[in-house]
Amino acid sequence: MKARRLALFGVSLFAGLTSGRQLKRTKEQPDQSPLFFSGTWVFEDPRTLHRHVLVVSPNLDLALDDQPVRASVKEVTANQLVYTDQYGYELKIQADDQQPRSFFDEADDQTYYFLTSIN
Repeated sequence: MKARRLALFGVSLFAGLTSGRQLKRTKEQPDQSPLFFSGTWVFEDPRTLHRHVLVVSPNLDLALDDQPVRASVKEVTANQLVYTDQYGYELKIQADDQQPRSFFDEADDQTYYFLTSIN
């Protein structure tokens, strides 16, 4: 009888732990496809008033003013695409429910808001 209760407790514990892990995995998955972030975005540097063109390709390669940016994708969520550049700084594209809205460059500690998109 004691062995049966111990076995039942072990099975219950295992089921509880594995269902919690599955629930956590489901919550971490993005609601949208990473393709949501692909496109061509225009922003202005407030210090120089120079307009820049940021391109996110369908395979999430990054280019700024027709120059490839050496960066790797660190994280993709429903509202954010995060890259790490070759120097270890983060580049973040932040979105609302409809489209990407801003670009944060950790090296400059600056957020740039997209003026237009060219898709």
